[in-house]
Amino acid sequence: NAGGRRIRILDRAPLSAKSSLVLARVDNREVLLAVGGDNVTFCRELIVDEIDQEMEQVCDQEDGGTSSL
Repeated sequence: NAGGRRIRILDRAPLSAKSSLVLARVDNREVLLAVGGDNVTFCRELIVDEIDQEMEQVCDQEDGGTSSL
């Protein structure tokens, strides 16, 4: 990311009028943050490969194993 931004906001999901969850990429890591008022709280780091594997397992269970992600 030479010369580029190291922090990007990937998505934001409102929880209430003053709070939201924010998915951000910092360098090559994705993190979930809770944002509300003047506070930002680190929730967890997300590992994309693990999320993809979990989604594939859920899809396989729902359609009897015929899914191909």
